[in-house]
Amino acid sequence: MLAAALAAGSPFTAFGQARFEPTKPVRIVVPFGAGGATDILARTLSEKLTRAFGQPVLVENRAGASGIIGIGEVARAPADGHTLLVTNTALLQTPLMDNKVAYEVSSFTPVAQLSLSPLVFSVNPKVPAKDMNEFLALARAQPGVLTYGSAGTGQTLHLMGEILTRSTSVKLNHVPYKGEAPLINDLIAGHVSSGFSSIAVARQHIKSGTLRPLAVVAPARSSLMPNVPTMKEAGLNGFEVMSWFGLFAPAGTPKAIVDAVHREVANVLRMPDVVTRLEDLALNPVTDVSPAEFQRIVTNDYAAWGKIIRDAGVKPTQ
Repeated sequence: MLAAALAAGSPFTAFGQARFEPTKPVRIVVPFGAGGATDILARTLSEKLTRAFGQPVLVENRAGASGIIGIGEVARAPADGHTLLVTNTALLQTPLMDNKVAYEVSSFTPVAQLSLSPLVFSVNPKVPAKDMNEFLALARAQPGVLTYGSAGTGQTLHLMGEILTRSTSVKLNHVPYKGEAPLINDLIAGHVSSGFSSIAVARQHIKSGTLRPLAVVAPARSSLMPNVPTMKEAGLNGFEVMSWFGLFAPAGTPKAIVDAVHREVANVLRMPDVVTRLEDLALNPVTDVSPAEFQRIVTNDYAAWGKIIRDAGVKPTQ
């Protein structure tokens, strides 16, 4: 395949490993607004990849409809490596909850799992619970009194709350918000009792004492808050599905292009200044997952989120 591509003038070199040498600027579409973790991650990549590709790598924010607009745009783009997508696990969740979504997960080729995004479960300091066992005991003693907030119905933070309530048989009232920032503001103000959030958003408030962390959703304790146990350490199961950020290309993108872009991205994620920048965002860079392995993660996580959504009773919109 590679020999045929070279003969046809494809942007590769015959010396050593194939390289992606784009013939025009490369677009990285972010399906959310500027300034968030997805956007910052994409812009960090674009700066470094511009040097590697020898062409401008431009980030374009295509926000709207819970990411559907931007994601759908990449699904319809030519599969030649010049249009890429940086997104999070919403790519998997949204089609499971919205029958009108104009794309399927199979519309994309996974290129690179960029980072893992650990979550933290926190309470307002006025809630008299110092750990998860105390919180659950309090919830059982006052069924339906305690609340948990989320960044929106059907999103990751809501689904984590559903895992918590269903795995422990506690009654917590769900309060959805339009985004993580208003959730955190109301959690600090005490308008909701508890909630899952990204460590990146919550950690400054945890440091200041306006939030109390009870557990993290991650395979191991976070280096940013090493004294906070994981959900598994707290005796809770069902939190194995991790939130992540990933780089995708339209389905049908040649494997040679996917592999070449993956190698450049992995090189970027190993750069010390990039590692520092991502750690400042509470993101753990991933460099040892191949495109094929990331495809397996996507497939398995899609099935896992589907079960979580069905078990939670979240109905797809028609």
